Amino acid sequence: MAWDSGGMGRQFYDQAGGALRVVAGLALLALTGAAPPPLPRVSVVTQHYDAERTGWNAHEAILTPQNVGTPGAFGQTASVALDAEVDAQPLVVPNIVIAGDPNAGKHDVVYVATQGNTIYAIDPTNGTILLSRNFGKPTKHPRGCNNAFSGIGITGTPVIDVGRNAMYFINSIQVGAVQSYVLHQIDLSTLNDKQTPVPVSASETLTDGTPIKFNPLVQRQRPALLKTADNIYAGFGSYCDFNVTARGWVMGWKAGTLQPITRTKSGDPIAQLLNRNATAPNGWFMSSIWMSGSGLAGDGKSVYFVTGNSDPAGTTYDGVNNVPHSVVRLSLSTMTKLDIFTPFDVAALEAADADFGSGGIMLLPPIDATSPPMATAAGKSGIMYLMDRTNLGGFTPNGPDKVLTQAYIGRCVCSQSYFATPTPTIVSSGQAGIILWHIQTTPKYGLTRFGTTGKLPSGIAEDTGMFTSVSSNGSAPGIIWGVARPTSTTDHTVKLMAFSTLPKAGLLPQLFVAPAGQWPAQHTAAAINPVVANGRVYVASDSQLTIFGLLPAPAAK
Repeated sequence: MAWDSGGMGRQFYDQAGGALRVVAGLALLALTGAAPPPLPRVSVVTQHYDAERTGWNAHEAILTPQNVGTPGAFGQTASVALDAEVDAQPLVVPNIVIAGDPNAGKHDVVYVATQGNTIYAIDPTNGTILLSRNFGKPTKHPRGCNNAFSGIGITGTPVIDVGRNAMYFINSIQVGAVQSYVLHQIDLSTLNDKQTPVPVSASETLTDGTPIKFNPLVQRQRPALLKTADNIYAGFGSYCDFNVTARGWVMGWKAGTLQPITRTKSGDPIAQLLNRNATAPNGWFMSSIWMSGSGLAGDGKSVYFVTGNSDPAGTTYDGVNNVPHSVVRLSLSTMTKLDIFTPFDVAALEAADADFGSGGIMLLPPIDATSPPMATAAGKSGIMYLMDRTNLGGFTPNGPDKVLTQAYIGRCVCSQSYFATPTPTIVSSGQAGIILWHIQTTPKYGLTRFGTTGKLPSGIAEDTGMFTSVSSNGSAPGIIWGVARPTSTTDHTVKLMAFSTLPKAGLLPQLFVAPAGQWPAQHTAAAINPVVANGRVYVASDSQLTIFGLLPAPAAK
């Protein structure tokens, strides 16, 4: 879903641009006490629910704080075995006709993409695999980097266009000694390619005039794909930091044809290369885009993302040819840099490998009639920045940073979420735990902390935060969902957690916690996005999809 604002309400769209629903303004509902109208079934077609990456499903009428928090009322309803680790977020589409279905009916379908290069279409009511298709042999630990323990197949979360009945994804394949990336557009009903897959390629020029070609042997496609303005955009990073010849790339393709976005006069494909340096003090290049799997964000006007580290000497940043540790805004059509924000201490971030780009960026819905459009991002330094996304803030070498405001959330390999029930609220989830922040706009901008989880249960990693999402039924109190990483090298269990959005004495009441799959902690931290839609919660982990929902009432005695 994506949002647009007008009048008293928020209008929601699917990725094809067709209207899904109009919900009366939250303020009006609060004043009148009127119940929201019946809601259509929700599609989750992109990472973190919408192109802005808010992580908020405001149309969850089935799961409530009351029933999720009642012992025995909510729990695991199905577990589905998969062929490999899942780094991509599951996606959900209702009323899909599956080819070859003997019942010839429509299904709600949850789609899961694995590092084994397999796409699964699964019936969430019972966990039945309706269809699956493998898209080639995955690449095994390129350059010796093992932070994907199943190898590299499909890493970045796909994106779905409901109007075209299509899914877009990029996968890595190995044929002999040759590794390549391929962009696919597949049919949701058959999982067959709707168009001929397109190899991912690009070339640009370094500062000394030397041409450079995109090299799939050193570049990792980790961020979720973005669909905005009927284009598909993908970002690329590196295979671990010791692959220092990797660089940050962004590429785009026309959604209707899979043809690359091109320079109008020459017809050459356009790419944005975030590090064009020909040399570096220690030979490190990068300035990659990884964001722990978060997606590039879009508002129909621009593309936004955050970059990671480059050479640890801390001397190669210039904001033009090398843009590490920065929020970047790109033009949709020319892929040129329109604006950046770089923290004043970028040199120290470089020296400490303290990636700003370890977390994703979130574009906020309109806050009020006078405030500018906003964005927020945080990384390993633990500072969450609130920015004016029409004027991100640039680079102020001696400080202070020219952002709207900032707050400390703790080390973050995570992302933020948002909800407005009833007031605009940012959910951070760094080392300091899950924290709720009110957005102050007058007399000056500020972030006011008003709720936190406090200490999480033992056995749950808190050092880097977690990925969260929020569900609510219109303006009703909602639920914050998160998947906790394991800390033990012997117990690899990940846990689904749920908290109320209403603090009590400053603490967020815990509604639910339960095992939700496995993730070998000794390999890499899990970056698992819980997905909530139509009364179910989906958690994809190592070779497993776990489905949660309301449980049958106990039989009367």
